[in-house]
Parts: sequence; C-alpha cells; structure tokens
Amino acid sequence: MKITKQWLITAHACHSQVKIFDEEWPDGAEITLENYLRAAELNLDLGWFAKNIFSAPAQKAYDEAMAIAWEARSKVTILTQEAYDIAIVPTQEAYDIAIAQAQKAYDIAIAQAQKAYDIAIAQAQKAYDIAIAPPLKAYDIAIAPPLKAYYRAMAEASEAYDIATGTAFVAIYKKYGTENPGLRED
Repeated sequence: MKITKQWLITAHACHSQVKIFDEEWPDGAEITLENYLRAAELNLDLGWFAKNIFSAPAQKAYDEAMAIAWEARSKVTILTQEAYDIAIVPTQEAYDIAIAQAQKAYDIAIAQAQKAYDIAIAQAQKAYDIAIAPPLKAYDIAIAPPLKAYYRAMAEASEAYDIATGTAFVAIYKKYGTENPGLRED
C-alpha cells in the first residue's frame, strides 16, 4: 500500500505532519522498514499512523511489539545514564575542589579589599575567572569522552528502538494488511 498526502488528509492527519510527509515523499511512500525509519527520523507520529492503518488485532500486536521495544530501550537508557553518572564522578569532584579553592581565594581578596571595594571586586573577579579557567577546561575535557559515549549509546538505543518498532510495524502490516474501513486505497 502506498501512503499519500491525500490518504493522510482523508485520515485527518494534522497539517504539520502532512506537510513534513509531503516534503519527504511528494509521490507517496510504500510501507517499508526504510520508510518507517525515515519517518521516525522526521518525528512523524507513527503511533497515530498505526492507529489509523491497523485493524484492532493488528493494533494490539503493534502495541505489544512497541511495549517490548520501549522496555528494552528504557533498560538501555537507565544503564547508559548510570554509566555516565559513574564516569563523571571523579571529574565532578576535582572540579568542585578547584572551584572551592577559587572561591576561597575570591572571598579572601574581597575581605582584604574593604577600603577599595570597587577596585578589589573587579580584581578578585578577574582572579576568580583566571583561577577557574584551567579546572573548568579540564572538567570539559574530562567529561567529553563519557558524554560522547552517553550520546552514542542513546543514539544506538534510539536506532535499535526504531528498527524494532519498524520491523514490527512492517511485519504486522504484512500479516494483517489494512482493515480500517474508509482509510484504504482500493
């Protein structure tokens, strides 16, 4: 079955979704895993699409497949977040110590500059900025690898989720077809 702009309009898809679909597939699109994954990348509402194309038994099968995929994605997300949190602990502690030392130097400079308050504040602020620049830079460098790993793992989890749900969607479509009256292109 080829999904078209007209099919989406007939099914009462929202205008913004129809526009995105039409820009990507001006001649319509067949239901394939590749097109499903592209639709997911475009943030098209695939849950809405499933509800409007599948019969009740097909929708139930799709919902079950989605629940399994979501649970697996959630587990990966939790593990990824936990690994990230653990990986940045030493860096965060070093950063906190460096900031505490800079804050202490700042406070001392302010206390000693009571008579020349305005001048002393400017000098202390400058010293503070200079003092925190190296640990801040070290912090940014140190968290870059775990942050990159976190984003990569999240992207992989999202891709696996899209592949799992897309595979289920296409399999369910192939098994059940489209049985919702008024929405089929016969």
